[in-house]
Amino acid sequence: MPGWAITNDPAFTDYDYAFNGPCSGDWGKGAMSGGDGGLSGWIGIGGFGFPSVAQASDAAARFVEILESCRATAWRTQPIAQSGAVLASSADAVAWIQQKGDRVGVLQVPTTDGPPPVGVQVEVAEWMVAYNAWQEQSKSTEP
Repeated sequence: MPGWAITNDPAFTDYDYAFNGPCSGDWGKGAMSGGDGGLSGWIGIGGFGFPSVAQASDAAARFVEILESCRATAWRTQPIAQSGAVLASSADAVAWIQQKGDRVGVLQVPTTDGPPPVGVQVEVAEWMVAYNAWQEQSKSTEP
C-alpha cells in the first residue's frame, strides 16, 4: 500500500499484542469460544464467540475502553466507517476490532506508519467479517 506498510520486524522486545498482551485485560470474560493465532510472522488474528449479540457488543466496548486506558502501551482508538468496527493504533501496531453478531474478532499488524488510509481500514474490516463467516461455516461442516 503506497504510503502505509506492515512491518515484519521481530526486533520488538516489548511488542504488545492487543488481543492477549498486557493491555487486553479480561475483555473476553464470558466468551464461549475463541482463541488466537498468527497468519504470518508478527501478524496476529483472534476472536471470541459470546452467548449473545449483546454480550459480544459489551465485550467489544469493554476491550476498546481497556486499550484506551492502558499504561503499558499508548493505544488510540477510532471508529471505522462500518458498523461494529474500531481501529486501535499504537506506535508499533494497528489492530482492527470487529464485532459482528455474537463474535468479536481482532486482527493486529505491526506498523510504524500509524493508521492506514480509510479505504484500507474498511476493506480489512469487511475481510474480517468474511473470514469469521468462513471460519464458522468450516466448523459446522467438520465431521
